[in-house]
Amino acid sequence: MATIADIRVIAAALPQLEEGIGGYGSGAKWSVPRGMVIWRRPLGKADTKRLVDQGLPVPQGEIYAVRTASVIAKKELIEAFGELFFDIQHLTGTDIVLFHLEHIKIDQLREVIIEGWLARVSSTTANAWRETLPGQ
Repeated sequence: MATIADIRVIAAALPQLEEGIGGYGSGAKWSVPRGMVIWRRPLGKADTKRLVDQGLPVPQGEIYAVRTASVIAKKELIEAFGELFFDIQHLTGTDIVLFHLEHIKIDQLREVIIEGWLARVSSTTANAWRETLPGQ
């Protein structure tokens, strides 16, 4: 459903969120001064082996990682949308969740990017952005 073009459109509307190269495996990434918010995160050989060893399906297609507001928020996403969001051993205990780009709806993509962005920008930047929203 969603594409890298959709990520670009969403990211362009958020202050300080800059596109670059250098995420995992030198892929596309979108960062703010405090770090990456969303990036291409293909599964490595070790990731794939661990999934197979655990009897879990190996995701196919474009995989992206996105920051969440917390480890709890990450867990809630996986519990609510387990067909879309998932974790790997390497990211256990972090606020980073993985997802299938081709399966995510654009509204869901926008929501997780904004959540990750809010978790990484200053409160001043976040509040200034919120003031630009309709109805504010």
